[in-house]
Amino acid sequence: MNRVASGGSSTSTKCGYIVRSILRDKEFENWSSLPSKGKGVKLFDEEKKLNKWFFEKKGLTDAEWKTTIKMIGNVAPVRGIPGRSKDGYQCRHCSTETETLAHVLGSCPHDFLLRNTRHRTIRSMIAKELQKVGMETREEIHCIRNNRSTARVDILAWNAVSKKVTYWIQLSGWRLQ
Repeated sequence: MNRVASGGSSTSTKCGYIVRSILRDKEFENWSSLPSKGKGVKLFDEEKKLNKWFFEKKGLTDAEWKTTIKMIGNVAPVRGIPGRSKDGYQCRHCSTETETLAHVLGSCPHDFLLRNTRHRTIRSMIAKELQKVGMETREEIHCIRNNRSTARVDILAWNAVSKKVTYWIQLSGWRLQ
């Protein structure tokens, strides 16, 4: 290997790096231009800072990491992806909508209890963090909106000393008016 006196690195190593970089960029463009399989891949290019987890895998098991990559790349095993199922695109549980990732995670009646449990877990985690910084919190507060209909606020938080309401948090659904 020929060494360059100025930097101690070889020109062939630099050339190899440049060629790999060009090939990587070209392959990324090819992948992200695919009609369905590359649909979510553009997200990797949009948020470079957030892609750090992609290489570190912190906080995720191997299976969770692989599933996350499949979900972002739009190759998760759902029937709505062309060529994924021979039985049609309908949801295998409710048969009322096309089985997409959004349907499975957000609206399929089959997973209602799982979504509710996930919602409550996240709500409680946020409330505990607010309590750690000295806030008083209550969860699922029933209230009346300006239009006189009833609703629930997920978290109500106030300063323990001044008793002034500082935050109301609604994780999903309606908004306070």
